[in-house]
Amino acid sequence: MIKEEIAKINKLLIKKYGLPIQKNPNPDPVDILIATILSQNTNDRNSYRSFVNLKKEFQSWEEVAKSDLLLIEKPIRYAGKLFRIVLFVQYSSCALMSTRICLKMLNTRKVHSCFWIT
Repeated sequence: MIKEEIAKINKLLIKKYGLPIQKNPNPDPVDILIATILSQNTNDRNSYRSFVNLKKEFQSWEEVAKSDLLLIEKPIRYAGKLFRIVLFVQYSSCALMSTRICLKMLNTRKVHSCFWIT
């Protein structure tokens, strides 16, 4: 019953205002993964702060993958359980870069187009 009411309201809103336009592109899937890692064992404010600092410090995730652990530790010092997170951020970056997973294709929502590059 509620689903039908919601569908009816949705149709009325679309009829009156049209479909909403997405202003911002989908975020980079690697960014989402790293942000998720940083959010473990800390609050949103600190995980966001750590993520922003990490993005400012490094130009790319490839650079993170190749960096010394101490260089990664400084920008994410606000994240909880720091050493484990530093290791996991670098490991994840290395894994993604070494296998060259085509994650950016997920932004197009054409998951069937995603493939492995060898």
